[in-house]
Amino acid sequence: MVDLVTMGQVFSARARLRIVEELLRGPETADSLGAKLSLRPVTVHHHLRVLANAGLLEEMAPRRSGKSGRPSSLFRLAPGSVSLQFPPRNYQLFAELLMGLLTAHLPPKKLLAAARALGKQFGRELATQLLQRSGRQRWDIALLRKWLVDTHAAEGGFAPEVLEETPTCLRYRLHNCVILEMAKKHPEFACALDMPMVRTLTQITNGRTSVRQISCMGHGGECCEYEIRTPSR
Repeated sequence: MVDLVTMGQVFSARARLRIVEELLRGPETADSLGAKLSLRPVTVHHHLRVLANAGLLEEMAPRRSGKSGRPSSLFRLAPGSVSLQFPPRNYQLFAELLMGLLTAHLPPKKLLAAARALGKQFGRELATQLLQRSGRQRWDIALLRKWLVDTHAAEGGFAPEVLEETPTCLRYRLHNCVILEMAKKHPEFACALDMPMVRTLTQITNGRTSVRQISCMGHGGECCEYEIRTPSR
């Protein structure tokens, strides 16, 4: 079963949704997917790898075409891996309706408290998942960059950029926000969700850390910028 964190990462890229749409009709080779979706081979293989790592995809026995050279592998959706309806649902409309319901029934303080609690839960789940992938129980700043920024943020479509990395400091930017529309309309809620997530994740994976948000797209910034500091050893 695919968890919430993985689902968000996988389907943040429209190309992966299109690949799933094609595979719902039956197995395909990487070449056939590239031709149908007008994607370069290296791009197709990247998206197939992300889907496979999430447990949504499996590789079948190579199919021989009668031509010389290496036979082409077939890819199909893993049985029972995910249940989706196409065309894609309007999640933005759903998010707006949900936010309207929450703001109508919860006072502002309780709404922000709920967002912070959800952010902490998300941070714990993401920390557990990334620690398992890394094969480590603790990270230094270099590993924090590798798994939080270069892996999670990149795979999630956040377009990360590292500005500074020292043994005690990591400063980076996210140039894409996957909940930007909601963040612009409800910036306090979005930040109450986001910052506890980052703080919880860094505390679990690195120990004593301080996290500072320097800029936020929901509050009008051109990017979301963060600074993570850890005490000198």
